Amino acid sequence: MSSTEHTELSTESFKTKVKNGIKDYFSVDAWKDRFPITRWLPQYKASKGLSDVIAGLTVGLTVIPQGLAYASIAKLPLVYGLYSAFMGSFVYMFLGMSKDITVGPTAIMSLLVGQYGKPIDEYGEVHDPTYAILLAFFCGIFQILMGMTRLGFVTNYISAVVISAFTSVSAINIGFGQIKNILGIRFQSETFVMDFYHLFKHIKETKWPDLVLGISSILFLALMRFGKNKSQARLDKIGKAGPTRVKAPWKALWILGTARNAVLVVIAAGIMFIVEMNGSIGHITLTGNVTSGLPPFRPPNLGAENILKHLNIGLVIIPLIGFLENIAIAKGFARQNGYKVESNQELIALGC
Repeated sequence: MSSTEHTELSTESFKTKVKNGIKDYFSVDAWKDRFPITRWLPQYKASKGLSDVIAGLTVGLTVIPQGLAYASIAKLPLVYGLYSAFMGSFVYMFLGMSKDITVGPTAIMSLLVGQYGKPIDEYGEVHDPTYAILLAFFCGIFQILMGMTRLGFVTNYISAVVISAFTSVSAINIGFGQIKNILGIRFQSETFVMDFYHLFKHIKETKWPDLVLGISSILFLALMRFGKNKSQARLDKIGKAGPTRVKAPWKALWILGTARNAVLVVIAAGIMFIVEMNGSIGHITLTGNVTSGLPPFRPPNLGAENILKHLNIGLVIIPLIGFLENIAIAKGFARQNGYKVESNQELIALGC
């Protein structure tokens, strides 16, 4: 074969590959893969509706107190914890592939976000939300570009030991950082060591009403979790065919245990209302006013001062850790329940 004929065959082969690639990209199946809702929604069974409504209400009630808590960890005004708790779910419904995960704030991501930003109070406990919005915007772009360029595989090279160590240290850091809130004391600190130092330095300033309420809340949550596990074991033993009058109380206990965070918030809010009516509200630290309604829809403030200085390496670390955290849970549920999750599609869903 002459060099000319070889060149012509190579050119023809290249054109064929490009043509087939374009054809596959714009095929119906390819677009269905990009919008997974077009695959599962036509097959959805109405019989699952009641179970999904109960699951949605349970998760929704749980997310409210969690969102407030995670906003505090992220050093943002509390209302931003509520914003982030539901906005991502609407997008993920169309683009996500896992039916078992929720998209919203997590402890690790909140801790990471709290490391980057511009403090706006004297204790450094609240950051300017402008930079958190910019961080979310740039992280979304980063994740979308990774998904479009098929770079989802890079997380396969991150050691499970590293992930486990990071998660464990984050849990310790978050837990220790909340001790001062339980004690009702305030101080400014940027590191774990300084947290430790200032905690013992200001220990005499402990507010006993805060401490009692905090410990009581922890015990209540532990008790409700025990009740949930106990009721689940009892329901499994009774079985689906068991009499309703026997299952009803255990099912009610299971629902209360599952939504224990929301139940605690309602009870604590009721106690605070009674305390306020008696004029003793000054003895207990409150979260303060949470703004009602939604913020105005507008583009991020790209003209903010020193964006790179305040966000720094977080522009790379946070989208990677966020995706890694999501895909690990999503793939775990996928293996357990017999469906597939595609890494690049998850990147695009999270980025959007």
